Amino acid sequence: MKQWLAARWQAFLASFDPDETTAASTPISSLGAALALVLVFVAVGEVPFLRAMSRADATAPCVALAIIGGFFTHLAYRRRCRGTVGALSTLLDNGCYAASLSLAALRTSGGFAIGFAIIHVLMVMAFPTSFYGFSLLMAVVLNVPTLMMVAWLRPEVPVTLVLLASSVISVMMMVHTQKRRELVAGAKRLQQALGATDQMLDVAMQRALTTTLLNLGNFLHELRNVQTAVRMNLEFLDRDQLSGEQLSAVGDALQAARSEQTLLEETLEELRRQAQPREGTVLSVGDVLERTLRGRFAGLHIDYRHEAPPFQVRGEPAHLATVLRNLLRNARQAGATNVEVRVKLEPTARAVIISVSDDGPGIAPERLDRLFQPFVTEGKPAGTGLGLYLCRRYVELMHGDIHVQSKHGEGATFSIRLPGSLNAQAPVRNANAQHA
Repeated sequence: MKQWLAARWQAFLASFDPDETTAASTPISSLGAALALVLVFVAVGEVPFLRAMSRADATAPCVALAIIGGFFTHLAYRRRCRGTVGALSTLLDNGCYAASLSLAALRTSGGFAIGFAIIHVLMVMAFPTSFYGFSLLMAVVLNVPTLMMVAWLRPEVPVTLVLLASSVISVMMMVHTQKRRELVAGAKRLQQALGATDQMLDVAMQRALTTTLLNLGNFLHELRNVQTAVRMNLEFLDRDQLSGEQLSAVGDALQAARSEQTLLEETLEELRRQAQPREGTVLSVGDVLERTLRGRFAGLHIDYRHEAPPFQVRGEPAHLATVLRNLLRNARQAGATNVEVRVKLEPTARAVIISVSDDGPGIAPERLDRLFQPFVTEGKPAGTGLGLYLCRRYVELMHGDIHVQSKHGEGATFSIRLPGSLNAQAPVRNANAQHA
């Protein structure tokens, strides 16, 4: 028996959210509910002409139950509806309110009895069954006292029917609330699982990219050593024994070797810098975008509109430039010919919005949610599916976010939000430019 009661108690604890019930059990609401019931009971039972019409003869018990209910509501709020005392209080306050209204309906007559019975139904629908899922303890506390009083006092048929209907409705609505809570809990668990999966995927992708960068760095390091050996051997050639054409060929080879070695050195340095992004770097959004758009994007007509005052964000300029180049390259590879790049300031002046809109074929709706995940591509049969993933990661390094809006066949718009601050020292920019 003890284990059975413990199981029923645990089922009751699982049937409600303590924070939700605490928010509905504030001192004002508990005092208001108890005071309203007390005033109604006293008026019906003590005002002479109302008492004559209602024939109320249980005013004192009804008032006592309402006051006790208010006390339990306040105690539940003080204990935040947690622990044995807090949970028991939130159970008993509902029982006291329901019992006071049932007794008032059973110990009055005529329209007053029907009125109290209907108020009982409304009270049950408004609070207990809206905040509590089904549990045997709550069903017993709400309904058993009412059913026992109906069986003992044998009221008029309409009052009996209303009170019995209230009991049935309370059970049905608590079952519905329980199902709703289970669905919400399941959705939260699914969302958490998806979030954990996405995080694991990000970590795995970061590790894969790190490994790739290390392998690429090692390859470039070895290639630099080979290039150094080739250049040194060319420089030690005995040029006195070479003809004019041979000297020219050796000179060209030396020049090419020096250029390749310079390129390798710059690439290695860039890899080192990308592997350790400097959080303290501040970039000017307008300057980076304008420098990037000076490059050639064959096949694209770019309409650039800078409609924001000078704005600076924390991050690497190369990251923002890479994001813009990737978006423009994706648009071209997807079949777009016209792209509009707009820069606007948020009304709060705490972030800048960079939008990149194209007239390409658009993105299928079922792919929008997964577009920034690795190895997801759209409209590019030969794409790797890493470009937009890297765009998202670079934007996140700048503490921003990136979103896409698209309708299939109507192009796509990528919006990048970057938090930062106005650059008061920079000159005001209002740049509108066309790039082909």
